[in-house]
Amino acid sequence: MSARSDAPHPKVFISYSHDDNEHKKRTLGLAQRLRKDGFETEIDRYVDGTPQQGWPRWMLNQIDWADFVLIVCTETYYRRFRGHEKGEMGKGVDFEGAVITNKLYDEKSASGRFVPVLFNSKDSRYIPEPIQSFTSYVVTNKEAYTKLTSYLAGTAAIRPVKLGPAPSRKRKTSRPISFEENVCTKAAAGPPSCTTFDFSTLCAPGGTMAADDTFYIERRADQKAKAAAARNTETIVIRGPHQFGKSSLLAHYEALCRANKKAVAKVNFSRFEKATTGDYDRFLAALATQLARRLGLTVAVGERKTQQEFLEFIESAILPAVNGFIVFAFDETDRIMRQDYAADFFSMVRMWHDDRADPTLGWNRVGLALVTSSEPKLFIKDALHSPFNVGEKLSLESFTKAEVVQLNARYGSPLSEMECDALHRLLGGHPFLIQDAYYKIFGPDPIPFSLFCSQAAEDQGPFSDHLRAMLSNLNTAGLLAALKQVIDHGTVPVKDDFYRLEGAGLVRHANGRFVPANQIYADFFRSLS
Repeated sequence: MSARSDAPHPKVFISYSHDDNEHKKRTLGLAQRLRKDGFETEIDRYVDGTPQQGWPRWMLNQIDWADFVLIVCTETYYRRFRGHEKGEMGKGVDFEGAVITNKLYDEKSASGRFVPVLFNSKDSRYIPEPIQSFTSYVVTNKEAYTKLTSYLAGTAAIRPVKLGPAPSRKRKTSRPISFEENVCTKAAAGPPSCTTFDFSTLCAPGGTMAADDTFYIERRADQKAKAAAARNTETIVIRGPHQFGKSSLLAHYEALCRANKKAVAKVNFSRFEKATTGDYDRFLAALATQLARRLGLTVAVGERKTQQEFLEFIESAILPAVNGFIVFAFDETDRIMRQDYAADFFSMVRMWHDDRADPTLGWNRVGLALVTSSEPKLFIKDALHSPFNVGEKLSLESFTKAEVVQLNARYGSPLSEMECDALHRLLGGHPFLIQDAYYKIFGPDPIPFSLFCSQAAEDQGPFSDHLRAMLSNLNTAGLLAALKQVIDHGTVPVKDDFYRLEGAGLVRHANGRFVPANQIYADFFRSLS
């Protein structure tokens, strides 16, 4: 959108939150700079006292008056825009957020007037959902500021060259059109050039994402994690299929707990040797060692401990040695669920949760975090002795279409909205596969988008390693026939098979039927003889 032709100076209104004095100073500086560069900019700081018409009507009039509304995105602004601010704070942003959302609704999200701007690129996670698909500008970056002003002035676009001869539309063969072609060839044959992200620096995805990773997308579970981390003690259960970001969410939760002055002892059970996890006394001794080490304690543990000895060690040697609140975080608990002693161990963990009611035992200072891909009731039959059905449940789900668009924006928006929709439909929003798709399409060996889609489910295609690993796991677990029954009939032989397939991220429940988690799983496993 270019500035209105009847306005020699494009009109700009800045919507922002009063985070602190430094933030207000930076925002005022942006307004002053824009005015100096020829943009008629308005901000509440230019008003002496209270406007005659009152603040709500003044804000409404400014939004109607402006050619462009710059939205300065921060965590505080996002919270107030969504109406989540407690008490009397943030009424202005709350009101402006409602007005902006309604205008976007009326214009079917087609408006180019509302422009997200940032003072820090990390704040891109706080761009409100209605404008997440819009181009954002980090105005502290000179090049980005220039692009912003070019956009506001209507001079950002490049004049296209004259059209050449029309290409032939004749098909070379008469073969049937596949699902991937039907969805993906509607998008451009290749991705548009990306000028805001250097794809030569792109690394292959996989493993836990750091708390400050630019490409970490917050989901509904993250909001629950933030709230839980702010409470003194809490039991949280992070559950989701393989490669859905459970360990990454745990890492973020750990960082949030530390920010709230809690000591954290995180133990990943996948690091324990098979010989250790196979013997309960050795496992408990190893766990005691890890907990002490993670808390920075130097205490003698020994090579073996009975459950009673382990419990006494925690209560006498670890808890008294740490001041304040503590979090015991256990990742990859699936490894322990399959052990003969699982019921005893998890019954003890549930007891820690229950013993918070007794302040003399010390457990009233201890929070718990448990991560699993499995359905716990498959392994822990007594629900009253399971720690997985108490506390706060954080279920990780597939990316929504909006979250794919948000991730696309983190990469500089190299895919069009239609391509984002095609990618989401093809991969069912699978978090790892979506991240991996960007590496496959734009990484060291780039693949044109349409070719990527057409080959996605092939044995030699871009996801061949992933699909073969899934096939090997299914054969080992004896679940291939159950998956094929889901694909062909929408049913499973027994309900436990669904839980196991769901834990692997292969199936989901939709509209009363069991269905494959995404199209490439349906196509690949259906093609197997």
